Amino acid sequence: MISCTKIGRDEIGLLSEWMAGESAREFIACDTRMSLAGQFRWIGERSGDPFSTHWLVRRDGTPIGVLAIVDINLENKRCGWSYYMHDPADDTDELSALLERSIYHHVFMELGFNKVTFSAFSDNHCAINRRSESGCVQEGVLVDHVLADGKYYDVSLQCMTAKMWRRACPDNNCEFIELR
Repeated sequence: MISCTKIGRDEIGLLSEWMAGESAREFIACDTRMSLAGQFRWIGERSGDPFSTHWLVRRDGTPIGVLAIVDINLENKRCGWSYYMHDPADDTDELSALLERSIYHHVFMELGFNKVTFSAFSDNHCAINRRSESGCVQEGVLVDHVLADGKYYDVSLQCMTAKMWRRACPDNNCEFIELR
C-alpha cells in the first residue's frame, strides 16, 4: 500500500542520505546538496507554511521517495510539483501516475489552485512522456538552465490546469492518495 505523509524532523537524516547520492543528482533539476543544519532550518521554515508541501512516499510503511509542491505562487494560484524515488526500481509508470493524480487532486480540489507545472531535464524522456500521457502540455524549454557538476542542462516545462484536469478526470473519479 502506498501512502504519503508530511515529512518530520526525524526523517531529515534519511533525506540527507538520499539527496547526497549520485542517483539524486542525475534526476533532480536543482542543487540537492544542503548541510544538515540547512536541512533542519528548511524543515523549520516548512512548519510555518499554511499547508503541507513535502511528503514522504511510503510503500507498506517503508520510505521509498519524496513528493513535493514547489514554487508556490498564492497570488496566481499556481505551483510546481516534483517527486524523487530513492530506488529507480520504485519509479514505475503506475506509481508515477498515481503520485501525479494525487498532486492534481490535492492542488486543484483541496487547495483551489488553477495551474501546476512540472519540470524535468530535457533528456529525461521518460518523465516528459509520462506527463504528456496524463494530459500535460509542453510550455517550453529553458536552455542551459541548470549547471550541475560542471555541465549545463536544458529543462523542459510542462503544465496541467484545473480545467484540463476536470477533462482528464471527470467527476473527480480517479484513484489518488490522500496527502496527509
